[in-house]
Amino acid sequence: MEHKKIMDRRKAIKQASCLLGMAVSGSALAGVLNGCSANAKPDWQPQFLTAEEAALATAISARIIPSKSTPGAVEVGVPQFIDEMLSEYYLPEDQEQFRSGLAALEAQSQAVLHKSFVDGSETDQDQVLSEQALLAKQQFQASPESPKHFFLMIKELTLLGFFTSEIGATQELQFDEIPGGYQGCVPLESVGGKTWAT
Repeated sequence: MEHKKIMDRRKAIKQASCLLGMAVSGSALAGVLNGCSANAKPDWQPQFLTAEEAALATAISARIIPSKSTPGAVEVGVPQFIDEMLSEYYLPEDQEQFRSGLAALEAQSQAVLHKSFVDGSETDQDQVLSEQALLAKQQFQASPESPKHFFLMIKELTLLGFFTSEIGATQELQFDEIPGGYQGCVPLESVGGKTWAT
């Protein structure tokens, strides 16, 4: 059963990488392969993020994967996942970069919208995030070796958290709890002509 969980996590990582268009960071990879996954808890208190930072990360993740016909990022516990990943698996310099990115996004929201990102409408929030995505793209094109832009960090964590959650894995991705039907005795030629390695 543990092997199946690891394989499911690898599929989720692959899916998130495809959606991001780039490789998943080592810290994020380590966290997911060590069992960190989104799990909504109603009485959650952030361990790494401040209450204000957690509210901001929650609002951002809600716009990256909004709730529609299926639960979105917030409903499956992505903000808790982000906090745990930052606390347990991210290096101090990455933690600081994330915090600085949150502060920069909030400053941008105050300058453009004249209000906090959290208080903006969905349209307002999408405008700020679109500008962040553009900055991330420009930074990557100018210097692919530079550290990931904050927007790519939070998008990576949001996608990983969502697709490693039970809802993300079973309702948004193709999911086969028991792969294939069981056939106890079949001719070897009908299954490829060779015995199975596993």
